[in-house]
Amino acid sequence: MTRMGLVAAGSAALLLAGCNSFMGEAADGAMEVTRSAPNRWQISLNRVDANDTLRPALYQAAIVTKANGFGWFQILQANDGVLGLGRGASWLIAGISDPNAPVPCTARSGYEWQCKPQAVDEVIARVGPALNKTPEIIEQDLRVAGAQR
Repeated sequence: MTRMGLVAAGSAALLLAGCNSFMGEAADGAMEVTRSAPNRWQISLNRVDANDTLRPALYQAAIVTKANGFGWFQILQANDGVLGLGRGASWLIAGISDPNAPVPCTARSGYEWQCKPQAVDEVIARVGPALNKTPEIIEQDLRVAGAQR
């Protein structure tokens, strides 16, 4: 079985066990998504190469929130102190229904963009192809994230 097949099988097993988290693969590292509230998730990426941690994290945030019925997401907290060191990223995100009513957010100076609500369909359309996500893979990712509910 390929590495991707093992990751998918492991994700399915976690989901069937009723856990509130699941693992996935993000190009050159592992990703864990843990639900902390009905509309909140912690996304953690452990990456070998930090040249591109933003796109996989944005993509996963959009997938998780869309799969759970939200049209928008917002980054509430970002552990971006390690992004440039190649060690990964950790984000607390919220799924939101109304982009005009954002959730209170803490962002470091210069990173205020993180507090801006992001439209999930726009993020998936923009970031998915850059991560070599075909429509079939996007649908599969949505099914896996939705099964976590």
